Amino acid sequence: NIIFAAVGIFIVQTDYVHRLGKKFKHLTGSESAIIALSGPMFSLFLALLFKSIPGFEKFVVVNFLLALCSMIPFSNLDGTKILFGSRIIYIFSLIFMIFTYILSFTIGIVGSIILAFFTAIIIVLIYLYKSK
Repeated sequence: NIIFAAVGIFIVQTDYVHRLGKKFKHLTGSESAIIALSGPMFSLFLALLFKSIPGFEKFVVVNFLLALCSMIPFSNLDGTKILFGSRIIYIFSLIFMIFTYILSFTIGIVGSIILAFFTAIIIVLIYLYKSK
């Protein structure tokens, strides 16, 4: 059962039943992190979708700030579940969000997504190299 309590907060209750194709019956930390990441990524998607439509500038800023504030690892926000579920996913998604939004003002939406994706991968690889 997934219960959505408020914006940026979710609670996952697992029932111990057989999940097809999975070794474990309960959610792992990375699975919970991916579920929590869907909210901020959808807010970023909405911000980028409405960026090209004139008159929606405030909507774009609000959606980006909502996505960014959801990534703060504090209390029951999605950022906490993502950070403690998988630090790699947290670093990648945070860098991807910030770079996508900043670059969308200069090189367009598609170019900013591609460049932010590769930048986030490089930063995650540097993090993995430094942490070992």
